[in-house]
Amino acid sequence: GETEYQWSHSRFFFKDGPVVSSTASWYEAPGFTFRSTFRITTEKATIVWDGTSPVTVFADGEKRVLEYPATDHMAEETRFLADLILNGGENEKNPPESAANTVALVEALKESVRKGGERVAFRPVV
Repeated sequence: GETEYQWSHSRFFFKDGPVVSSTASWYEAPGFTFRSTFRITTEKATIVWDGTSPVTVFADGEKRVLEYPATDHMAEETRFLADLILNGGENEKNPPESAANTVALVEALKESVRKGGERVAFRPVV
């Protein structure tokens, strides 16, 4: 089905800090296979992942490839949560406060969209 938000371009303004831009889309032609990628550009480096190759860092005229072992991340997350449910313990990877703040951030982004892209304040829950 259709989603309400198929294209997102957001700018995050940090007090006394950087401005961060983020672009995402869910609006692809039929038959296009979903792919997750990122490119992070800072004052000192660009970090790129195209979804198939290792993460690559470009800095000081050098290219450095970061190698990680192949992992089924969804299986690892499921295993982690199942272990917490079955054996107890603290969820240090994604505590409830972090999850609540993620939801609050998404709600702030939606508010900005409803207001025509107006800048809105993010109010952390905790």
